[in-house]
Amino acid sequence: MKRLFTTVALLSAVVSAGTMSAFTSANADISEYTYTIQDARNLQDFLLARPTTEDLTGKPYDMNNDGQWDAFDLCLMRQEVAENIDTADSNTLEAINNIDLVPAYYEQHLTDKIAEIKRHSADTRFIFITDIHYNGYNNAKHSKSLMTRICREVSSVKHVIHGGDLVNTGASYTKEDIIRNLNVAADYIRPDAHVRYHSVFGNHDTGEDYPGGVKLPAKLTADEYAVAASAGLSYADEVYDPLNCTQYYFDDGDVRFIVLNANLRELTGETYTNTWRFLARSLISADNKTIVVINHIIRGSNNNLPPFTQTIFDALDAYNAREPFTYSGAAFDFSGASGRAAIVIGGHLHKDEDLTTTGGIPVVIVTTDNAGAELPSGIERTIGTTSEQAFDVFSVDTAGRKVYATRIGAGNDRIYEF
Repeated sequence: MKRLFTTVALLSAVVSAGTMSAFTSANADISEYTYTIQDARNLQDFLLARPTTEDLTGKPYDMNNDGQWDAFDLCLMRQEVAENIDTADSNTLEAINNIDLVPAYYEQHLTDKIAEIKRHSADTRFIFITDIHYNGYNNAKHSKSLMTRICREVSSVKHVIHGGDLVNTGASYTKEDIIRNLNVAADYIRPDAHVRYHSVFGNHDTGEDYPGGVKLPAKLTADEYAVAASAGLSYADEVYDPLNCTQYYFDDGDVRFIVLNANLRELTGETYTNTWRFLARSLISADNKTIVVINHIIRGSNNNLPPFTQTIFDALDAYNAREPFTYSGAAFDFSGASGRAAIVIGGHLHKDEDLTTTGGIPVVIVTTDNAGAELPSGIERTIGTTSEQAFDVFSVDTAGRKVYATRIGAGNDRIYEF
């Protein structure tokens, strides 16, 4: 089932994250300002530390009102400018993209990591980045530049998957606020035109909140989230759950990726049943494929293993063992299956953790890319060093039955066998 997009698609070329920021004038008035192609050039030059043709003092370039100018503002500005320009200027605006702004302190780190990625045998490679919380905490916002460099130098990296919680939401955010933030965060995450971008539903992504333990309902539907978090992209070969468009699978050669939405707070018992049915159908149809399963929440915030996570594990173990699996009266026969579940990947916890299912399938929890959101018990993170960001480049070797996770930024490289 192909996702239908009803909002204006974002530009497909994307701007790399800036290495510089500046506090804007308190008197800058965004609401009364019409942005032009020259403003986009000005902000680009500022982020590149190049001389500008005019004094930028007081310019209203803090598009998201976070007190600084950075790559997120350039993404927003490009959207504003794109609505009011002719074809010639559109071509110029399209050229303001993929700027290589990797900070100097990352250069050796990134050179070494790219060499390591290339050493690993792989049928497919993908970047997994999660919990960027675009408008919260203290994200240094260099991951786009890092991912762009990786994708340019390692052409076999074909996908970027964000594992959920693109944004921060809560009671003070309107529906329009959330959609706008999701649009910008998704545009920021996608690093290069030849790389496919995929989003995973996170518990912060729809406006649901729990102040004082009291639930406030979500402000976005699943369909609205899917459109807003998609960066305006749709792929004909993605197969969607007809009952829940935030669940889908796609194939890359001999590897199948299954994206689930089994979030602890968002689902009713009936939706759980739909989740398992979609998972089972996706597994059964994966003839001779190596399977990567992705879900935002593996462990809960209190470090517990929620029942839905255990059910995912049990279903995958039954699949690999070619045994029947039953959940809430729904029975699935895996006896004729021919694929193999290789790994489960998630986020949410804001620290790295490795688990294993009873049947031996590796489970990987990837920490937040946002240094300000790392748990005290996690990795030490310092802005202005290579520990400020954290994401993985996964290389899947189906013949060798190994998955290599090469960490960019804070944390360690890992190897998993299946």
